[in-house]
Amino acid sequence: MIRFLPVCLILFAFTPAVGIADDPVPVGHSTVHIVFIVPHSHQPMGGGGTGGMGGGIGGAQKPMAQIGGAIVPVDSIRPIRISIDDDFVGHAMVGLRDIKPVFILPEGKHKLTFEIDGFNPVATDIKVLGTNSKQYLIVKLPTKVPETANPAVSADASTKQPIDN
Repeated sequence: MIRFLPVCLILFAFTPAVGIADDPVPVGHSTVHIVFIVPHSHQPMGGGGTGGMGGGIGGAQKPMAQIGGAIVPVDSIRPIRISIDDDFVGHAMVGLRDIKPVFILPEGKHKLTFEIDGFNPVATDIKVLGTNSKQYLIVKLPTKVPETANPAVSADASTKQPIDN
């Protein structure tokens, strides 16, 4: 038994540590880490007093959903839709449970698009170095819902001449 223990220790010391290290990045690729800068109005529990259960005593209760360990109003949940080179790749969330996506992309230029329901999409280009490096992309999301187009001014209202008395 005493001879068996040193042999096991020697074998353990020379055995490669499989599964301990992260998966290697392929040659000609880099990891792209996306970090979102998000206005308070996009975050669950943010703005307009929507953090409570809503409705008050005897009032109608708003539909709620569980995000991570918090229960928030459904209308305050804002998933971010992510597309790379015009192909949808997934969603990210911001707020109580941030999901900061990481992508392994091949060397070259790529177009990333981020969309939130009710807001204009944000698109940006990135040049991936492909040197097995780590790159960060900081994305600032829009602060307000785009305004609807102003109603057209009628032709007769814009062509009226001032009255001379």
